Amino acid sequence: MCMALSSAKDKNGKFYDVIGVEIDSEIGKKKVSDINQGIIPINSCDDNISKKFKEALSRGNFKASISDNCFSDADIIIIDINLDVNDLENKANINFKNFKNAIRTIGKKMPKDCLVIVETTVPPGTTEEIVYPLLLNTLKERFPDVLRINLAHSYERVMPGENYIKSITDYWRVYAGIDKKSSLLCKKFLETFINIYDYPLTQLSTPRSSETAKIIENSYRAANIAFINEWGLFAEAIGIDIFEIIEAIKLRPTHNNIMRPGLGVGGYCLTKDPIMGSISASQIYQNNSLKFPISMHSMEINRLMPNNVINLINNNIKKQTSNISILVLGLSYREDIDDIRYSPSINLISKMISNKWSVTAHDPLIEDAIFPFEFVQKLPSPNKFEFIILAVPHKFYKNLNWTKWLNEFKGILVDSNNFLTNKKIDKLKNFDFKILKIGRG
Repeated sequence: MCMALSSAKDKNGKFYDVIGVEIDSEIGKKKVSDINQGIIPINSCDDNISKKFKEALSRGNFKASISDNCFSDADIIIIDINLDVNDLENKANINFKNFKNAIRTIGKKMPKDCLVIVETTVPPGTTEEIVYPLLLNTLKERFPDVLRINLAHSYERVMPGENYIKSITDYWRVYAGIDKKSSLLCKKFLETFINIYDYPLTQLSTPRSSETAKIIENSYRAANIAFINEWGLFAEAIGIDIFEIIEAIKLRPTHNNIMRPGLGVGGYCLTKDPIMGSISASQIYQNNSLKFPISMHSMEINRLMPNNVINLINNNIKKQTSNISILVLGLSYREDIDDIRYSPSINLISKMISNKWSVTAHDPLIEDAIFPFEFVQKLPSPNKFEFIILAVPHKFYKNLNWTKWLNEFKGILVDSNNFLTNKKIDKLKNFDFKILKIGRG
């Protein structure tokens, strides 16, 4: 977001001065120090990030800081604070303490005519019922005559990967202000960095509507994945290929967004957002009668998806083998990024370790990470492993010469993400190893 804004211009044709604010912690200080020294703290395959980062540093209109004094001179403040859900598997809830403290900090420093935009994915009602009163009351301590503030919610639809920046600037954006003035100010701001000619803005009536739109989007996607995972298991059981079936179904325009089965659901959104409706009802609106059975059951199905790989391995272990060796290729939650939050690969590995299997993981994009299992950045020889799991379809693996690398492999190759096309499988058929594929019998 900082890179998207630093290369945009305001209504007067001037570049924004952008400050990224981090919390005063060891990790926060390290990020701030790296950024201000010209080091990007994100490992991404989107060349636009490094390009725009260098341009911003050259112009001098982007820096990072841990000081809350930065809010004092702001015309616009964008809230991208993470809001974690506790105990996803049981009685999920959100502890708003840190989030509220951050809002109070902003209120103690922000100018009274500043526009505040909440981008964080929050339970519906958060902007109106939590952020608004906190900001207004804190601001009134400094300016007793203040009767209103400029506040809006506008969620991002960012997609990490090779089009990271474009998923911010060249994508549809939804927004809603706390009142008409806030909506107008938010609209004018969004128009300065989003390609609204190809991707028009959508204004909703209230911030809670905007918040709900984000939750429904991700809940729908999670339910779609859970639904097709059931049919992927069916396809494996009766010896058919779910992926060729999906492609046939997608020819029907009304069904072209059907998902695919895989290793599992990861990342910061789909793993927690489906439960936000329930949290909103109970924690913000004190309504415990509203239940979300489809959303909740979808999360449970998606959490268990790695078990399919475990079952494939169990069904193909030689009886005399007690401690099998496994190589997992890819640890991030999706391809071509280094984000491991709620990674299904790590979920899978933890299940493998509990089975007392020997696991080695490789990921070309992850650096300076410590895991409770063997992790290597250099691709190891496949010959010492009995199973190789294709977990994440990074470009690195797509560009790998598989016939050369697997030349002497004698074990079992498990494709958990439809990585191996029929053409690739045909090239590997004459080798002395077995190929198993999720969703394909």
